[in-house]
Amino acid sequence: MKQQRIEFVDLAKGLCISLVVMYHVFGLSSGKYLDIINLFRMPLYFVLSGIFFKPSYGFKVFLKKKINKLLIPFLITLAAISVPGAFLLDYIQHKPTDIWDFLPDNHLHIPIYISIASWFLLCLFNLNMLFFALFKICKGKMMAMAVCACCMGAVGYVFGKEGIILPLWLDSTMTAAPFFMAGIFIKNSTSILEENYNSRLTRIATVALLLLLAVHTIDVSPEKATLSYKDNVFSINMASLYLGGICGFLLIFIISKYLERLPIFSYIGRYSIVVLITHQIYLFILHNVLYQLGMPQDNIYLNIAVFILIILLELPTIKYGIKYCPYWFAQKDLLVGK
Repeated sequence: MKQQRIEFVDLAKGLCISLVVMYHVFGLSSGKYLDIINLFRMPLYFVLSGIFFKPSYGFKVFLKKKINKLLIPFLITLAAISVPGAFLLDYIQHKPTDIWDFLPDNHLHIPIYISIASWFLLCLFNLNMLFFALFKICKGKMMAMAVCACCMGAVGYVFGKEGIILPLWLDSTMTAAPFFMAGIFIKNSTSILEENYNSRLTRIATVALLLLLAVHTIDVSPEKATLSYKDNVFSINMASLYLGGICGFLLIFIISKYLERLPIFSYIGRYSIVVLITHQIYLFILHNVLYQLGMPQDNIYLNIAVFILIILLELPTIKYGIKYCPYWFAQKDLLVGK
């Protein structure tokens, strides 16, 4: 029987992917207005992914599921967007296309060009493989897994500070491990998923908001607000990184539980992988149109209009994408059988 969807989780995912799109639209022009989003836009996704981690299958079945849901969409994105994108960028910049542009760099980071956000799919695949192994080694004991995840997070953070880069975003995977573990812990050791909205959740959300604002005020500013999980580069201290991420998750999660459903955001949350993969295509096109028209890309009102337009464009993209490209957007399994 197909598992019933949890509507407020779809909303949380919709708000999450909307924050990702918003940050990409505003970019460096966001300054102090949106840099607080950077504290939790990716951690929110990592925690939500951890909530749906299910290691109860055998490894062969588990691996096949994650290949279908994450690795195949990543590889199709490389073929459908990244390679054509490289040719397009070279053409726009009047550069000769070099075959080396399509090969991994010396850190084995795969060139993703226009589809920059697709790195997350490979990172999430790494996290699932890592935690499946961790679950088996620790025999499902939450405390042992949490200690290991925190140690991995600390090592990943230090690697980022020291400029140590691991292949295939494994450094980013390590840094994200505590957030993924938080999702596993929330699902298995708390009742927050099942309980109805209540005053206790209001208090938790209030504390989370105050702590998030405190972290932002004390340790985040436009001059030192570099937080890139893709590049594993962080200019804030480790405590702020993880406290800000967890508090941001709790705030969005509890708000989603309170609201339960918002039609557009719940819809794009259910198919957030489509938005993740395609939104930067629209952003690339719109930014180039604005550039050709001589319009400033740091205008806040113009960026708001671009953000709204991308979200609206994603609605038909989802509709036709899941119908005609189901393997790309993880709606059908390419690898089948036992």
